Amino acid sequence: MNARMFSTQTLSLFQRTRRELTQTKRSASAWSATSVLVSLPSDPTPKGVESGVLRMGDGIQVRFASWRPAGTARGTVWIIQGRADFIEKYYETVRDLLARGFAVATFDWRGQGGSERLVADPRLNHAESFEPYVADLQDIVAKRWFAGLPRPFHALAHSMGANVLLQTLARNAGLFESAVLTAPMIALAPSLRPNVARIFAAAFAAVGLGQASIPGGQRNGEVAAPFTRDNLLTSCPVRYGRAADIVAHAPHLTVGRPTIGWVQAALKAMDALREGSAIATPVLIAAGDRDRVTSTAAALAHGAALPNARTVTLADCAHEVLLETDAVRARFWAAFDAFLT
Repeated sequence: MNARMFSTQTLSLFQRTRRELTQTKRSASAWSATSVLVSLPSDPTPKGVESGVLRMGDGIQVRFASWRPAGTARGTVWIIQGRADFIEKYYETVRDLLARGFAVATFDWRGQGGSERLVADPRLNHAESFEPYVADLQDIVAKRWFAGLPRPFHALAHSMGANVLLQTLARNAGLFESAVLTAPMIALAPSLRPNVARIFAAAFAAVGLGQASIPGGQRNGEVAAPFTRDNLLTSCPVRYGRAADIVAHAPHLTVGRPTIGWVQAALKAMDALREGSAIATPVLIAAGDRDRVTSTAAALAHGAALPNARTVTLADCAHEVLLETDAVRARFWAAFDAFLT
């Protein structure tokens, strides 16, 4: 890309950002957390849920939910979400875990889902650092809440959540007994041109565009667009459709494009993992051979470098392992069950 094209795109983005910020007058506090869970006939809330709002150390409110199985629990699985996720997206996974005898706990990251937003535009997914995510995870699991959930604690973390979990385990090894990571965000997929993204993010942030959204993408998230076979998330139209139904009925849960600041923070978080964050916690890494969001090769290499990790490559699987076809999910759950036994 030549300098003229670069400067033209920068100016266009700057002008669009000024318009967006001028049109959005609400403060972040107007988009506070909600304890309400959305339940649809196509994907009802699993029975027995307890939900509410937790206040983090810096005052930001996050939404949580938990379930307990019938009979004696084998422990608790914490679902640690990816970027732009929300609790409702994991209802099927919750039911799968309850059927296996686990209690389940999860929460929406600050800035997304039913949790409090961090910038004026509630559709922007912004972060200046992943450190608040690490602090939130430790605070929620270890300090003040969910004291009654049965141990041992296991983690089931996706994409960005897997990155945050690995950073957390490097500092607090005893937080979870084991960890299962799906499509962990160790590096971006080559098709996203991470080196170009790094240059652009640094340039835009340098001219004050840290809270501007990256170009392109759906304002209400990926599943707001109709299902196509070449979508980045899943090859399963049924599970894609369930997530799309939730977005259509509850658009307040969604965020769309990440901001320049989020991209910079994510790149730094990925660099930190690749530079060395060996952990002793038993880890299972499951990644798809068709993932075009995160790098499966980087995930497998990271697993090979950990002292107590197993890896599995899922054939015909895109980024959203838990939203994939029945055949892919069956292979994932077989690996999960073998790992936790």
